[in-house]
Amino acid sequence: MNRKFLIVESLLLALSTGLATNDLSAQQQYFDQHCPGRWVQGPSGQNCMCPDGSLANYQGTWPRGRIVCPSAQAPRAARKDWTFSFGQGTFEATVRNVGGSSVVIACVDRFTNKAPSLTLHSWNFQWRARQEAAVNFIIDDTRYSIAIPTGAGGFTLALDDPSPKARSDLEKIVLALANSNEATFAIEFPQHDYRIDVFSLSGANEALVIGGKTIVGDC
Repeated sequence: MNRKFLIVESLLLALSTGLATNDLSAQQQYFDQHCPGRWVQGPSGQNCMCPDGSLANYQGTWPRGRIVCPSAQAPRAARKDWTFSFGQGTFEATVRNVGGSSVVIACVDRFTNKAPSLTLHSWNFQWRARQEAAVNFIIDDTRYSIAIPTGAGGFTLALDDPSPKARSDLEKIVLALANSNEATFAIEFPQHDYRIDVFSLSGANEALVIGGKTIVGDC
């Protein structure tokens, strides 16, 4: 696999201090061999993602440093399963993580029509009012992007009346979540320095698929 660009912080340090090309190659080989988790595609190349969903970084001075997973600063992986609820014509699938963040995917009954919705809440990310948030769902090493209005701002993003494109993007996300065999997925926020929130995939298929169709499929 070609990993000629790595987000790991030591490469940036190496470039800034003028290390020779062979030193960079040695660093890349070291990262390839010692990534403690798995590799995911990032905006500028391959990232080493730790088991808890955080991105690995290099601590110390090359070559005497070490790759570490900053678990103390990174979002914590979820330990809670997806849940499904139904009331007043609305179907709702929810997952929360131990940090208090949540994802709610629903088919909302508005009496005259139904509409899919996506609500993201996290105390880690605050949004300004009347803007558009870029959000990436990282599922099975693939990024699924969706744009969500920030509304009045704050710590919650809500996509309540999706455009045809947003509806299509949401359907792709739900299908990927429902079909994944991974233990967790991540939500990445490019406007917040590509930081992520991590959630469990346990029970996702049961919560997101009803009668052979996704919760937003016929919504």
